[in-house]
Amino acid sequence: MKQWTSDDGLISNNLTSVRQTDDGFIWITCDNGVHRFDGASFKLYDKENVEFLKTNAFNDVSSDAHGVLLASQGSGVIMYLDGKLTPVSAFPVSSVRKILVDSQNRYWCGTQSEGLYMLTLDTVMRVDHEAFEQVAILDIHEDSKGRIWFATEGNGLVKYEDHEYEWFTTDNLLADNTVTSILESLDGNMIIGTLNGVYSLDEEHTVATVLPETEDIYINDVVQDTTGMLWIGTERGLLRTDLRSGYFELFDESKGLPSNQVSSIMIDKEASVWLTTKKSGLIRLSIGSVFTLGKSDGITSTRISIIDEHDGRIYVGSDDGSIFILEGKNTRSLNLSTKERQVGIRDFMFDEGVLWVASYLGLHQYAKGKEKIFTTEDGLSSSLIRRILKTNDGSTWLASQSGGVMKLENNKVTKVYDTSNGLESNFVLALAEDKQGNLVVGTHSGGISIISNDTVQTYLPDVRGLVIFNVFVDDNNRYWLSTSIGVFVFVDKVFRRLQFDTSFKTESLFDFVPDEVGNIWLPTNVGIIRIHQKQLDAFVDGTISKVGGSLFDENDGMNIRECTDATRSILISSGSVWVPTLDGIAIIDPYQIQYNKNIPQIAITSFMSDGIMISDGEAIEPGKLRYEFEYASTSFLAADRVRFKYQLSGVDDDWISTSERKIEYTNLAPGDYEFSVTGSNNDGVWNETGDKLIFSIKSFYYQTWWFRILIGLMALLISYLIFILRVRRVKAVNIELIKLNEELDRFVYSASHDIRAPLTSIMGVASIARASKSIEEKDNCLDMINESAIKLDGFVRDIIDYSRNQRMEVVLETINVEAELNSILESIRFLDTKGKLKYSVKTLIPEFTADVRRLRVILKNIISNAFLYYDPAKTNPYLSITCAESKSNLKIEIADNGLGMSTETVKNIFVMFYRGQKDSKGSGLGMYIAKENIDKLNGSIKVDSKFGDGTTFTITIPKADDE
Repeated sequence: MKQWTSDDGLISNNLTSVRQTDDGFIWITCDNGVHRFDGASFKLYDKENVEFLKTNAFNDVSSDAHGVLLASQGSGVIMYLDGKLTPVSAFPVSSVRKILVDSQNRYWCGTQSEGLYMLTLDTVMRVDHEAFEQVAILDIHEDSKGRIWFATEGNGLVKYEDHEYEWFTTDNLLADNTVTSILESLDGNMIIGTLNGVYSLDEEHTVATVLPETEDIYINDVVQDTTGMLWIGTERGLLRTDLRSGYFELFDESKGLPSNQVSSIMIDKEASVWLTTKKSGLIRLSIGSVFTLGKSDGITSTRISIIDEHDGRIYVGSDDGSIFILEGKNTRSLNLSTKERQVGIRDFMFDEGVLWVASYLGLHQYAKGKEKIFTTEDGLSSSLIRRILKTNDGSTWLASQSGGVMKLENNKVTKVYDTSNGLESNFVLALAEDKQGNLVVGTHSGGISIISNDTVQTYLPDVRGLVIFNVFVDDNNRYWLSTSIGVFVFVDKVFRRLQFDTSFKTESLFDFVPDEVGNIWLPTNVGIIRIHQKQLDAFVDGTISKVGGSLFDENDGMNIRECTDATRSILISSGSVWVPTLDGIAIIDPYQIQYNKNIPQIAITSFMSDGIMISDGEAIEPGKLRYEFEYASTSFLAADRVRFKYQLSGVDDDWISTSERKIEYTNLAPGDYEFSVTGSNNDGVWNETGDKLIFSIKSFYYQTWWFRILIGLMALLISYLIFILRVRRVKAVNIELIKLNEELDRFVYSASHDIRAPLTSIMGVASIARASKSIEEKDNCLDMINESAIKLDGFVRDIIDYSRNQRMEVVLETINVEAELNSILESIRFLDTKGKLKYSVKTLIPEFTADVRRLRVILKNIISNAFLYYDPAKTNPYLSITCAESKSNLKIEIADNGLGMSTETVKNIFVMFYRGQKDSKGSGLGMYIAKENIDKLNGSIKVDSKFGDGTTFTITIPKADDE
């Protein structure tokens, strides 16, 4: 039996019905909502999460191929589909008690007090019959012949056949007009539950016979299992009866049923019986592989410590000193001094009519109703006795907690083995005899010792602190050690730890018990593990590295999963294995092991993305981070043993095995996906089809194919543009290089001439001066040398100006334009050797921001030419300089009426080393340098000149703020 209450997730412990629908899930109704149960958790539907509900009360559940139907109080008929509740809007009545979907897919809906309705896919019809007026319809049933039966509260029973209604009441058949339940039995009779018992209606529907044991009992529900057993829910408990054999049993609170008020019953696909109660929640009864003896069987002490068998009787010792003797169905107590002192029983031995009992009081001898206790005063090395063993040679051996091993002969200790003569520990828990007649001793933290012919050989495992609870020696003389960290096999003086292929969440195994059909049973603190002897042989042989196992616990019938530690279990003569537990004796009959062959249904129960529910086939908007799947196996016998395998296409390369019922993925890429899951029942029977869900994740625009193509085209275009720009830049650089090379060629040629010419002149004149004895001639020579040096200095200055312009960055300053022009004019007026040139400055802009050094170079080179090449023959030679601001530019106009230039000269005036006149006194760099500096300032220069009429230079320099 397993119980679920509000502590386990139910909204209420007062439940009205339980049903398993076609999809395998279990539904539980109550006045506070309706639950959908998957074996692990309850999903509640109520007014908190279903907006249209008028009340939280639900009465019944039914289902067909289209979905699940719910009968509600206040909200009519409700359809459950794809995880959502939807009202059947065509149904006109608010409160429905019962729903049946018959073999013709007609929906019969019995209401609380507003009659009977029949629904099809497109019609709603109210049945016009007085039996259904002003009463509640409590049950509806279809029999094997397609007849529909209706149970009413006060108006008896109605049968619908061939479009006709037949009415049964106390007037013609029934003993009570309130019919609560209807069932067709396996033999074809109708079983009728009423307020006053259960009646069997014969096939002719003429005689109703009451089940005697049910008379005057309020019946709530009746069901029948596949064996023909009737299960009857009443206000006095659960009745179980077999009409053929007459077997009858009442299961009520006195026998462990949590509540006598059983409101409904359902038998699921795994043959478990489910009960709803009116105050104790949900109960499941299942046929287990484990039968437990406990208090109801006369074993009043729950913590069992030792079990043994002798002469067809079972002897049971407990931790409180009680000893029980089981013989058939009878249980009696044996009162020893251990009971009075609450000292645990540790072992039994039977020897020629004498019962020997080991306890922490000493060694008890019980014979002919008398008890004698042997303690340290009688020669025992310790009174804390744990084991008694009689070997094949007739010797009796005692294992103690603090005194090692003692040999007992004629009720006297004749030999003690302890740490003084070979043992590694005086705490001995296990004794066994091997096939050679050697005594095998298992200790706490001292390994095992083998005593043979008064010699002791001790073997220690690598594990420190190992507690050996029991030792079993098999037919091959292999020692199997049940220890605090698992099972070890000791073969050829080597310890090997047994490895399991499944984690049982335990390390302590208390005993090793073979049965008669090839199984080994291992009691643990989490249940009883079963493994096969053939697997153990394969493990020892090295054929396999791990063994499989099955766990038996509360799901299989144990009252409690925890077996008593440091105790011995036993295989009794009938072939059953008896195991001491902390709540009675667990009994397993290896011939009657229940195997669940039911293939469970597997369903994906929820799929959410960032907390939003997603439907099958839905396209999910981009930008979601978390994707969570929940799934279930509709195997309820042992839900915690159910296994699953899942796979998400495109993410998981293979199926992933798990016992978890949810899985989460994060940061999935855009695309199409399919999530698949399969599952098993508790005995490893798999549903190979499983369930699947398809969905897709949309892409951001920058993740779409067309965007990628566009980006690719843009990348190609950008690459092409970069290529074009690089080509243009390379061309520009090449042009610049060509220009520089040409200028360099001209520079080298002209520089070599313009530098060597003055130097040669200086050297020549210096030679003349050195040879001359005339002071006047020497003075003339010095004047000539000075003139050549001045010319050379001017050339060098021009080269320096050119170099600076190429290397130096633009440095901006605010200048007074008029003052700067006057300064330049003052510095070069000496060039007018005849003093005839008249010049004037007119400025319409007081200040301007520019590179002062470059602006000086520009103006000085242009203005100096006006001084050098004005026409002295003219009566009024002049130079006019005008400065103005125009559209954020500085505009300087320099005009003269000098010699002027030819068209050819104007065309080449800014060429490096170009001289417009044969008698030019300059280096040919001045105008070139001026133009280069104007270019550096992003300005421009325009020349207007006519030979003989003068020249006008127009210079435009942009403001620094606008560059």
